[in-house]
Amino acid sequence: MRAEASRKSLTLVELAVGDGITEPRPARLREASSAPARPAPSREAARAAMGEDDVVRRTIPAPADETFTLLTDLRGHHRWIPLTTTDAPPPPARPGDALIALTAGIFPDRMQVEEVRPPSDDGAPGVLVVRKLGPVLLGRVEITVEPVGPDACTVDWREDVWLRGPLPRQLTRLPLTPPLEAMTALALRRVERQIAERAR
Repeated sequence: MRAEASRKSLTLVELAVGDGITEPRPARLREASSAPARPAPSREAARAAMGEDDVVRRTIPAPADETFTLLTDLRGHHRWIPLTTTDAPPPPARPGDALIALTAGIFPDRMQVEEVRPPSDDGAPGVLVVRKLGPVLLGRVEITVEPVGPDACTVDWREDVWLRGPLPRQLTRLPLTPPLEAMTALALRRVERQIAERAR
């Protein structure tokens, strides 16, 4: 369970990145991402595979739409993740958008947005789904933002992420657990702090 909980923070690590990467710009990346790919499992199937123990959850004292807008500004995630920058199209995020997260200047993580659905007026949660494409990390990340009142929401962060290579997926998750748990906790605290500062 601890190994799987580590997947949470990996999401933020990967999504958290900025400018200055010597990689193709997002528009060119989006063109490259149009190549045929293996069909992805449905969101329901992916959630069933991950299980509820794979969710990192935090209640944020801000409206769901405001929180969702902040979390889906992929170029801004560097504000929460140390030593990480993101090369991504400008917000709002759209299906097909390609992005690169670069950590410590040496660890690239290519991703593609699969689904974006803002919170609705009838209380349905907002959903962001990102597919990790390598070269080191593979998997799937899902963030949901659900209203719990006019000025609060619950953020659920689900990840199913593993290392590319011949080793079993579950085995490669184990060494990632401690740093990913710490990164998730730090990122969500910073998100909440930024929202609080905006409200002042």
